[in-house]
Amino acid sequence: IAREYQREGLPVVEEHHPITTADWRQFSRGAGPRRNKVMVDLGADRAAAFIRDGSSDASGCLRLIEAARIPVTIVRWERRNDLK
Repeated sequence: IAREYQREGLPVVEEHHPITTADWRQFSRGAGPRRNKVMVDLGADRAAAFIRDGSSDASGCLRLIEAARIPVTIVRWERRNDLK
């Protein structure tokens, strides 16, 4: 989405916040939520949350975004079981 806005000339910055192998080793299943908190704590003018199949990790990040009062666009979708 950020790249699309950039092509339209809007001043948008795309950020990457990967989880490293070292993060997984140190924090195990807590690595994702920890990374999400770090992202939100950095602050943003606006956020986009993509929640697929009610993802608890993405939903947890959304709660952090909302608690930080960052304006957010939410996209929710469910995978269809009949599509393979």
